[in-house]
Amino acid sequence: MAKNATIVSCRALTSKLSLWLLALLCISSEALSENISRIYGINLPYRLNEMGEGGYNRLLDELRTQGLQFDLSILPLKRWHNRTRSDRESCLFPVSVNALQTYDASYNDISLVSSQPVDWVSLRVFTAPNRPVINTMDQLRGKRVATWKSHDSEPFTRDYNLSPDESRNESSQLQMLYAGRLDAIIGFAPDVNIAATSLKLPRPVYSPELSLLDREGATLVCHDTEANRKLTREFDRLITKMKKSGKLHQLLGSHASVSL
Repeated sequence: MAKNATIVSCRALTSKLSLWLLALLCISSEALSENISRIYGINLPYRLNEMGEGGYNRLLDELRTQGLQFDLSILPLKRWHNRTRSDRESCLFPVSVNALQTYDASYNDISLVSSQPVDWVSLRVFTAPNRPVINTMDQLRGKRVATWKSHDSEPFTRDYNLSPDESRNESSQLQMLYAGRLDAIIGFAPDVNIAATSLKLPRPVYSPELSLLDREGATLVCHDTEANRKLTREFDRLITKMKKSGKLHQLLGSHASVSL
């Protein structure tokens, strides 16, 4: 009887010990997860997408390979904005502090930290190669222009009598432009050029004299927390290393204008 009681007691102790270790493991896992920064990426069909095929996808994959730890969610622009406004411990990519504060003044009251620029982007007015180049915004009055209501061009276009097309990606915009159903596209370089190359279409043209945003740095912007400061420092270290080796330009593709 004493032997059986000892066996039962040992089994009970072992069971309790297992439960305790499991609970400790769960707590440790949760604590670890809380220390990993969350990055919300803007869904950009040709640069950062859920299929993992864009240049920014390749960059983030490489950063993970180099040991940078983060959770990534890729969201449409409106959901991305709502999520990043409500999650005050998150990071945003690719964007800049200037862009955030330009399009949502409430970001001026939020403490943010930012990485160095990864590459440069510009907001341009594109036309088909056989159409007149747009040199001023006044030339767009009354024309059919591809731009989104929630797009970054809205602060620059609200005072013009445009007939906006609500196309949601560069592919449909370019196809409509070359079919004569649009007069112009307000979009980002290099995104529009990447889309044209992918579709095997001629590259659209733009006036270098007209830029709604000129060489804006695409960065990792984070709400200011200890974990996010650590993330941006390591992000910068790895980006600098990849710039020097030429790896960054290789990952982002030939259309990218890498920040040096």
